[in-house]
Amino acid sequence: MSTESPANLATPVTTRGGRARFPAVLTAVAAGLVLVLGVMAVLAVAPKPEQTVLVQFSDPTGRVILEYCPTLPGSFEAEARTADLSGTSRTIPVRVTADTCGNPQFERGIWLYLQRSGITLGVADR
Repeated sequence: MSTESPANLATPVTTRGGRARFPAVLTAVAAGLVLVLGVMAVLAVAPKPEQTVLVQFSDPTGRVILEYCPTLPGSFEAEARTADLSGTSRTIPVRVTADTCGNPQFERGIWLYLQRSGITLGVADR
């Protein structure tokens, strides 16, 4: 058995190590904050996945009367995906509300696939 007391076995604690780590911890926190702010800035300027558009039929003879949307007016407000608006496909999907469609069966709205050549699109001021 050892005759040394527990007080002799203890090593002295210095605060120098804590002071040396403070700049490293501060740097890591600052870098993390810059990263979070950068991500927030990118998300703030990212385009919305959908946006409100104004749709107007530019070719009245080309308008198809949709049996599931009996009161679809010649000009209406709808939602469209940003990617579809900037795309070049012949049809463009737009989502209209049940009120616009004239069919209460579509509580969450309905997607209509309209011929791009037969409509005029404008971005709503929302």
